[in-house]
Amino acid sequence: MQVLEYGSGERAERPSAVTVGKFDGVHMGHQALLAATRAAAQRLGLLTGAVTFDRHPAEVLFPGSAPAYLTPLPVKLRLLEAAGADFCIVLPVDAGTLDWPPDRFVDAVLVEAARAQHVVAGPDFRYGHNREGDADTLRAAGLRCAFSVEQLPPVMVRGRRVSSYAVRRALEAGNLPLAEAMLGRPYSVEGVVTGGKQVGRTLGWPTANVAFDVPAALPALGIYAVTAEFDGAERPAVASLGVRPTLEGEEAPVWLEVYVLDWSGDLYGQRLRVTFRLRLRDEERFPGLPELKVQIARDVEDARAYFTTKGAAGRV
Repeated sequence: MQVLEYGSGERAERPSAVTVGKFDGVHMGHQALLAATRAAAQRLGLLTGAVTFDRHPAEVLFPGSAPAYLTPLPVKLRLLEAAGADFCIVLPVDAGTLDWPPDRFVDAVLVEAARAQHVVAGPDFRYGHNREGDADTLRAAGLRCAFSVEQLPPVMVRGRRVSSYAVRRALEAGNLPLAEAMLGRPYSVEGVVTGGKQVGRTLGWPTANVAFDVPAALPALGIYAVTAEFDGAERPAVASLGVRPTLEGEEAPVWLEVYVLDWSGDLYGQRLRVTFRLRLRDEERFPGLPELKVQIARDVEDARAYFTTKGAAGRV
């Protein structure tokens, strides 16, 4: 997939069908938009394109209130490519683009950069300054600029409307099956392994502490069977997501610590993709380290039993 940074002067190589969105999570609703865009592109002999932002617009519009990311930009781009996009135009939200009136967005991004001949919009599509543009103004712009417009209905999963917000809520509730159904895949996070206090190593369970590039949307605190992907392989593991109450009390920061089953080595500085497969239990506070060590052994065996049943990647 060709990634075009808006403002660089680059544009789509030829006319396209295109869809626009924040695409955080690239969930089933986003995938429906890409599928419709790809179908139109194939029907009309066009490229399949997407337009997105380099970060959440709320980071600029309402500093401090932006939601945690389901997918940082590199992951989002990878998923958009997997969904069929030939190119993606990335708009910088801190370069005044959010202040553009709707017609300028259409002319500069859809017409000039994307060379759009067909635009696919989601059910709540808005664009331009103060979200003044909608599907109706887009259709009017299409008449002026010679592109057609298609608007899709909401995507429903298990009686719930799919959205990035709904995925975050499912994760916060510890409802991994619902989050996975809305995403169309198990939820994962990525980060670099950093040094910790090495308490896990002293207990006999050396863990990798994962630091995130951007604030990551996380499931409910607890113990999980996960897979850890590094060095080109996906390995079964068990993870603790929490404040480590036995060691640090209830007000400590949240840590993601991963113990890879049946593996030994140095992961410091490596990038891990951690995929949440099954929630094993809530986080608990134990009287002391001996009790914690016993429980960790049980958690490891529970994770091992899960992977024995489901296979190395946690699938049937």
